[in-house]
Parts: sequence; C-alpha cells; structure tokens
Amino acid sequence: MSTPLPGASPQSPVLPRDVRGRPLRDLRLSVIEACNFRCPYCMPADRIGLIDSYFGQLGGWASTTPRWSGSGFTRLVVELADLPGHPARVIARRAKAKTEAWLAERLAHAKVKNARERSREIILLTEGAMALTLIHGGRNYIDAAASAARQLVRRR
Repeated sequence: MSTPLPGASPQSPVLPRDVRGRPLRDLRLSVIEACNFRCPYCMPADRIGLIDSYFGQLGGWASTTPRWSGSGFTRLVVELADLPGHPARVIARRAKAKTEAWLAERLAHAKVKNARERSREIILLTEGAMALTLIHGGRNYIDAAASAARQLVRRR
C-alpha cells in the first residue's frame, strides 16, 4: 500500500532521498520482511541496474533458500507435459506471460531498443539459468545469464 507523504510533490526540493538518490514521495509499509512486488520504485530505472537487480534476486533465492527448486510454474508444466489443456498449464502460461510483459515494460522504461524481444530473450536466459542451477548447483549459471542479459540491453 502506498500513501503520499504530506506536502510531497514532484517539484518539492526538500523531500528525503533513498539510497539511490531518488526523492521519497510515498510511504510504503510491508508486512513481510522482503518485498517481492518488483515495483518501479524498488527496481532501478537504468538498464544495467535493472538486469543486476533481476538476476541478483534470482541468485539470492537460489543461494539462500534451502532446497530451492527453481520456478514452480516451470516444474509444473514439465510434469504435465502430456496434458496440454490442463488448467494448471494455462495458469503457468499466464504467469510467465505476465512476467515477460512486466520485464518488457521495465526495459522500455529504461529505453532499451526492441524491449519485447529483449524481454523474451532474458526470460529464456532466466529459465535456462534456473534449470542448469538445479542440475549443477551454485549460482554460476545465474551469473552467466546476467552477464549475457547485460549484453542484450546495452545500446547498439
């Protein structure tokens, strides 16, 4: 939930700033220790910062979550591969499409050319990194995917 701070406006020069130097215009309260909404406020606006944050969160989950098992949606679809019309597959497809659209929107905001295409490529890197991390352990594949994603979003 977001509530505007009293007297806050985009033109107000006296607003406090966060660790990235952005003016604090809203007060956000969370009832959990770590927010996972990936809202525009928390995600860096620059393209490299966005990629580092995105893959950093993935690497954090893989490194710190006991028995991390990757994407539940991906595992579910693999289990139901012979049931293409299964409702759970429809839900998984919708969730993956929303993530891809969210990433495309963030990339477009960061002025990445062909944001939809880059988003799809980064989603492919993400899925591959999760699968290979599960197979091999460690976060080396997540770090490699982040490096490849950084190359995708650099200006050409």
